[in-house]
This record gives sequence, C-alpha cells and structure tokens, in this order.
Amino acid sequence: SENKERFRQDFKFIIDGIQWDDSVKMKRAKQRRPALTNNILKPLVRKVINQTRSAKPSIRVKPVDSKSDPQVANLLEGLIRNIEYSSKSDIAYDTAAEHALIGGFGYIRVDIDYPDEDSWDMEVLISPIRDPLNVFVPSSTISYDGSEWNDVFVLFDAPEEDYEGKTPFQKRTSIHDSCNITLCEWFHRTFKEVKMLLLNDGTSIEADLYKEDEVGYVLAGAFPVKSRTMKKYTIMRYILDGTSIIEETEFPGSYIPIIPVYGESYSIDGKNILKGLLSDAKDSQMHYNILRSSSAEIASLSPKVPFVIGKGGAVDESKWAQLNDPSLPYVEYDYSEAIQGPIPLARDTASATVQGQISDVYQDIHLITGTQPLSADSVKTDSFIQRKKIEELGTYHFIDNLARAIRQVGKVVVSVIPYIYEEDRIARITGEDG
Repeated sequence: SENKERFRQDFKFIIDGIQWDDSVKMKRAKQRRPALTNNILKPLVRKVINQTRSAKPSIRVKPVDSKSDPQVANLLEGLIRNIEYSSKSDIAYDTAAEHALIGGFGYIRVDIDYPDEDSWDMEVLISPIRDPLNVFVPSSTISYDGSEWNDVFVLFDAPEEDYEGKTPFQKRTSIHDSCNITLCEWFHRTFKEVKMLLLNDGTSIEADLYKEDEVGYVLAGAFPVKSRTMKKYTIMRYILDGTSIIEETEFPGSYIPIIPVYGESYSIDGKNILKGLLSDAKDSQMHYNILRSSSAEIASLSPKVPFVIGKGGAVDESKWAQLNDPSLPYVEYDYSEAIQGPIPLARDTASATVQGQISDVYQDIHLITGTQPLSADSVKTDSFIQRKKIEELGTYHFIDNLARAIRQVGKVVVSVIPYIYEEDRIARITGEDG
C-alpha cells in the first residue's frame, strides 16, 4: 500500500540517511563535488521519543461509576502493573511510538505464554512488534485503537523444527533468514448476539446459564432486574503456511490483541493516509544538504592568497609565502610607480548568501515539524518554560496517540485476565507487587 511504501521511504531517508538521489550523487562524485548528508531530522525523532519516555506512559484502571468496586480496580491495576513490569512493556510502547513518529504507524501486541520453561502458569505479556510492515490490517477503515478490527494478519519467521511435520513448506526458507520459515498468524473475530441479565447483586450472566440453574439463583436471592441483547465475541488464532491452516487456537477476550499506534492519520476520498512527524520535512532536509554541500564547495574553492601583487613587487618572498602566519607583524613590498602595491582580493559574498539560506531552511524544518528550537534568549526561567510548552504542543498529538493505544492495551489485558489468572494468584501477585 501507499502507506507502507511511504513508511519504507521515510525510514530509509531518516534512519539510514539515504537522502541523495543515486544519479545525482554519482554525478557529483564524478565532478569531484561534495554531496554531504547532515541529517538533522534524526535528532528531532529522538527528542520527541524522549518526551514520551519521560512521561512514562502506563495503563490506568479506574472505576467507571460510584457503583464500581474501588478495591477490584486497585487489584486489577496492581496486576496490570506487574504484567507491564514483567513484560518490559516500555520497550513495546517506545518501539511503536518510534515507528509512528518516523513512518506513520506502529503496533503493540498482547500475548499469552509461559514466562519460562519451568513454569506451569501462563501469563499475559505486552510485546513489541519490531517490523510493522509485517502487519496487515483492514484497509477499508482506520480503527483508531484497533477495537473494531475483525481480521488481522501478522507475518513471522519461525525455526523449521517448531513446525516440523505440520506444513509441507517446512523446507522453504524465510524471506529474512535462511534458517527459518515464514508463516502467517491470522486473528479472526466473530460474534453472536446473546441475551444478558443483570442480577440484583450487580453481576451479569447469560440468560441461558441463568435458566439452567434458576432455582439455585432464586434460593440465593439473586434475580434479574434488567435484560438486554449483547454481542459475545470469539477470537480464533490460526497459523497459516500459505496453503492451509496448520495450527488453530482460541484467544480469550473480546479484542484482537494487535493495537495500532498512529502518527498523523487522515481519510480523504476513501483513502486512509498515515504519515510520520518528518514526512513533510524531507524536501527541506534535501535542500539543507545541498546548501551544506555548496558551502563546503565554496570554502574549498575559495582562493587562499589574500592579495594580488605585481611581478617583482615582493621584497622578501619567503615572508610573503607565510602571509597567513599570524606571528608576522608586517611584510614589505617594493613600491614604485611601475609596480603597484598589493591589492586585497574582494571577499566572496556567495558563502554569506549560502549561510543565510542554511539558516532559513533550518528554521523551515522546525516550523514544518512543530519542533521550535530554543533560542539563546530563552534561558530565563519563565521564557524557557513557556517555550518548552509551545515546543511540546507542536508534537503532542503523537504522545496523545500513544496514550490512546495504551488505553486499548489495557482493555485487551483486562478482557484476557479472567481467563488466565485465578483469584488466589491475583492476590499473591498483587501482594508481592505491593
């Protein structure tokens, strides 16, 4: 898609520093002209990424109303805090944010796995997706947090021995690594409508389950006070080898566990456009490289001799040869009517013009990206703080998009927890966590 191709081009431009057209660079090399790359976009990425890191984003659990149990919310938050810590979730958050900043989109995923080989208890993990180009999501619509997705595909490489005998493609090498095979993970969500009952003690239960043990509920004093039709979701996880399904499991919860983090997102004429922070600054960066190269070229071609003198006009040629030596207080020349004295060469104004253009382009890059550079007169406390706030506002939508994604990660984790953790285990974990 166009978004993925833009992602590739932006990553090559900003991270790899490939900022010159090959033909132009070769032509300049043949002409022995400089083609410098002064990548000032990459530090801007680090700057915004470090802003998100300093904010230390994490999942928060809050009761939705006065009837909610604050103790349950505290237990969940303690458990989720443990999940984030054990998963090193900051790596997942930072990786997705960096991808969104540079290429326009990144992803976080929620996994269920055993933490180590000796464990008997599965855990919820928050993991990074290192290559977002391996993720394929519905292109017809952009779900701002992935909660509406019903199908997501993720390519991954796996050792051959892990799927030996399961796929006829086990000898096919990976597109990335000859020791692995490339497979596809497919998350597919379906739903059915079920009638739900709200009991007088605040619990919800399917009407069919209540009916199976209605007498028991009545004897316990539990009876319905409200009813409504709700969607009950089922998420299947399939492993595909290109021709068939080789593995099939059910993933618990209500959401597909792939969560997007977007940079800038727009929908125009039915097309979804995703862009990073620096996509619109690439032309200015190329202009900056050209000007820097021109400045270096002018400097290298500028004459080193500051004076022109008539033939035979130098009295002591050895001293005139050392004219750039600051230790010489003066040099003499042979003055006569026939031989004119030393004429200072006019200073080349081209270098000053290029330096002025460099300053303008540098300012353009910061205006385009919304990263106003702090000037020297911003050292005073009030001015510095105010300027810093303005600077952060220019890129705050990226930080806010990450926060939106982390909220959805929290929803996915909360929907999975009841299937993985028992009450005594939650109490033990939150007790250890404090």
